[in-house]
Amino acid sequence: GFQKPKTTREKANMLLEIRQLMTQGPEKRFLAISIAAEWGDRSILPFLKKGLHDTNADVVMAAAAALTKHKNNSLKNQSAGRRKLPPRNVALMR
Repeated sequence: GFQKPKTTREKANMLLEIRQLMTQGPEKRFLAISIAAEWGDRSILPFLKKGLHDTNADVVMAAAAALTKHKNNSLKNQSAGRRKLPPRNVALMR
């Protein structure tokens, strides 16, 4: 199975591997997008955006799905750390 990189060196190697795969045929580009999607790190966003403009429909679909997943995960992480405040007009009424 896929193992997320833990160290800075592993992260750099993973980015290099994805970058190299993106320069090859459609199957390798699909693999690169799949790895990037599984990883879910912010550093893979440029690869996913590039994948949206790929000539292969499978690569485009995988990139779109990965971007949606990444966007949903980052929204969950943002809202989880914040305290819920009432709407501004309610705060002004107090």
